[in-house]
Amino acid sequence: MTMFKSLLKGLSSLLGETVLDEVQERVDTTIDEVKLAVEQAAENVVRQLILLAFVILGLVFGLVGIAKLLNDALPQLGQGAGYLLLGLVLLLVALIARHSGRERKR
Repeated sequence: MTMFKSLLKGLSSLLGETVLDEVQERVDTTIDEVKLAVEQAAENVVRQLILLAFVILGLVFGLVGIAKLLNDALPQLGQGAGYLLLGLVLLLVALIARHSGRERKR
């Protein structure tokens, strides 16, 4: 750290105090701008994660509701048929989405 201080003292005697003050002001301004940008990014990430949690929660409730509706609509298939049917459909959709994602990369 003393080497840095001696370098600053040498620069200040060479360039004058006004130039050094201007450089220090620009550095401080840049640091403040970066801090503000990081804070805004962190707030945005938290906001997006909360929104994602609500979406996932909504999807879970919606899917459970559809499964219960299928169970009630198709009692002849037995208890849990709605959950099984909905689970298989979602698995099929996931497999198709994964396969189509691989095709796009090629």
